[in-house]
Amino acid sequence: MFDSATNDDNIFFFKGFGFEMVGVQKEVGHVADRWQDVTIMQLILPQVPPYSTGE
Repeated sequence: MFDSATNDDNIFFFKGFGFEMVGVQKEVGHVADRWQDVTIMQLILPQVPPYSTGE
C-alpha cells in the first residue's frame, strides 16, 4: 500500500488512523541501488446497512 517497509514514521502515521500492518512484500522495488520492501496496511471500515433504492 505504501512506501518502504522500514519507514517507521509512515507506519506510525497510518496506525494513528486505525490502520494495522497485515503484511510485508519483500524486495518489490529497486530504488537508490537497493531493493525496497513494501508494507501492506489495512483499515476495516465499520459495517453500514445496504443502500436502499426506495423500491
